[in-house]
Amino acid sequence: MKTLIIRISLAVLVFLITASGIFITEHISGVITIILFTLFISIILTSNIVKQEILYSIMLCSLTLLTVLFPYPFNIISSSLLLIFALMEFYINGRLFYIVLLLAISSSNAVIILIEEFFWVIAVLYAIALISIIMHIITIIRIRKQRDEAQEELTYINARKSIIDVNPHISSQNVMNDKTYSGLRIMEHISKAIETMIDMISTAMEVKSVVYLVHDKKDGFLYPELGVSDEELILHRPIKNQGSILYYLINNKKEINDNLYVGNPSELGFYESDVLVRSIIAVPILFENVVSGIIYIDNSEEDHFTLKDVEILNMYAAQISRLLNFAKYAQKSKSDAAYFSLMNNTVHSLANTLNFAKIMTQLKENVDEIFPVKNIFVLSTDGINGRLLYQFEDIGLQDNFNIQNSFALIVYNQKTTIIKNNIDKRDVKLRMVCENERITNVKTAVAMPIYHHESGEMDIAIIVSDENFDINPTKENFFHFLSDVLQTAVEKARYYENMRDLAIKDGLTGVYNHRYFQEQLDLFIEHSNRTKKKIGLILADIDHFKSFNDTYGHQVGDIVLKSFARTLSENIRKSDFIARYGGEEFIIILNNIEGDIYNTVDKLRETIEAKNILNTQTGDMLSVTASFGISVYPDNGETKDELIGKADKALYTAKENGRNRTELYK
Repeated sequence: MKTLIIRISLAVLVFLITASGIFITEHISGVITIILFTLFISIILTSNIVKQEILYSIMLCSLTLLTVLFPYPFNIISSSLLLIFALMEFYINGRLFYIVLLLAISSSNAVIILIEEFFWVIAVLYAIALISIIMHIITIIRIRKQRDEAQEELTYINARKSIIDVNPHISSQNVMNDKTYSGLRIMEHISKAIETMIDMISTAMEVKSVVYLVHDKKDGFLYPELGVSDEELILHRPIKNQGSILYYLINNKKEINDNLYVGNPSELGFYESDVLVRSIIAVPILFENVVSGIIYIDNSEEDHFTLKDVEILNMYAAQISRLLNFAKYAQKSKSDAAYFSLMNNTVHSLANTLNFAKIMTQLKENVDEIFPVKNIFVLSTDGINGRLLYQFEDIGLQDNFNIQNSFALIVYNQKTTIIKNNIDKRDVKLRMVCENERITNVKTAVAMPIYHHESGEMDIAIIVSDENFDINPTKENFFHFLSDVLQTAVEKARYYENMRDLAIKDGLTGVYNHRYFQEQLDLFIEHSNRTKKKIGLILADIDHFKSFNDTYGHQVGDIVLKSFARTLSENIRKSDFIARYGGEEFIIILNNIEGDIYNTVDKLRETIEAKNILNTQTGDMLSVTASFGISVYPDNGETKDELIGKADKALYTAKENGRNRTELYK
């Protein structure tokens, strides 16, 4: 304390010397002025007095007065330097006394320039500039104040909703949605009931003030929520003075009954001005053995309250505690009902879907009710190598990749549903699948093993979100449940697709069969009629396949057929169609053809010719050629029979002309 008094005295002395130099002595050496200016700047920048606002203010006022001693234009330069310094300090520390300092600088310099130099234009411009800066600072202060008030209000809301941490309006649309104000609506109803109790206490007991305070167990602060008083009360703002007797109650969970209160009422944190308080009672509101709030009453007289008053206040606290317990269990029941509803909807939607891609789309829609899904992808892996089965959005992966050091490998090893959040805050980046993935801004990831192959391979569905997702046991259980349902749905879809493939695909080559081709050609023709775009029909026949079969045997012939079908499939677009027409003949539908169809098909013929086929019976390499016949719809026919007939005639021409040829019907 002595040191502080000495420093303040020295600073005041410096200020008086500076002031006397201006107003008493007319001429002070310019060297002395510069030395003093430099000295004051050094003291402010290096001394620990800058931490004490009153000393800082005195030194800066001294500097301001020193600028008057400088001749023109040095007074402008020094003032401008002070102005810049003050602005920097304002933006860093935000102290309000800088506004007064800037006003002093602008006023003093404008007067000096006007009186001594008569530079009216410069004086006016300088004053306008400084006043503009001051207005800007005032605006910033106002914005900061509004921001702080909004932050305090948000903190207060979070304090209220933290008492009952369940969703107040839970439904299948927002179940487990962490953006909703959990417990807020139910707390509104509780607040109305508590408000009635506060009024009853105020009416029934002789008190100056009755205040109900909420305790936020997360940040530890007390918030006055409701109050009735003869004085002005500060509500909905945190009481940050944790030396208050109210915080003693929080820590000890025992009431306070002080009929000879000698503390400063301002330390209580909810009075606007100084008031007289001599008797107080404060009792805790216990909720799950934690102090969730306080009921406080006081009076201006000593020895005002009795033990009966303490009992009455404890009775009201117990009633509020019962209200909170009832609300929690009511909300928990409502929450559980919503979870069951979501689970039921999930089972129903996935059970009625037999297509794998549609199952994944339905999965996204169900998870979207919990948190926003950015992408879903499914891979099959044996623990080292991965193969992409499905992706909602492109993640930039090749057909095969290595999953070492990835989230997918963790799931494969643990063979259970895993939820990871705050992924973006990890020191070491967690890959989802592999090194070359194109998956960015992931904050939450959920991985579920959905199908376990007998071969040791596992299918894994990974859901990623660009928002963080708080984990609790209920949410975790939901994803484990979803994983089980998803696995059943995928197994059923796979079985259905296998049965469907048996009906529409050729058992040997894996391409579609003749019957399914006939159905699809009708659809392609309908599409062509709607879009006015042409389609091409290509009949392909392996040259001399009968003699080839006779020479090498039917098993090698089957190998050739499989290789031929695979080569054709790999060299057409996904929008095209291929089927086994019969024997060694295959038929292709080229959708929405543009350009020269002949060259397109002839390149396909050249690919077949260049392809070597491994004879697994002998280890020899075999090669085949094929002939191709082309017809175009609607140029070569208006019905599918006409189109097939024209393609067959073109194929016959190719064979007649020496085989290993491509012919377009003309």
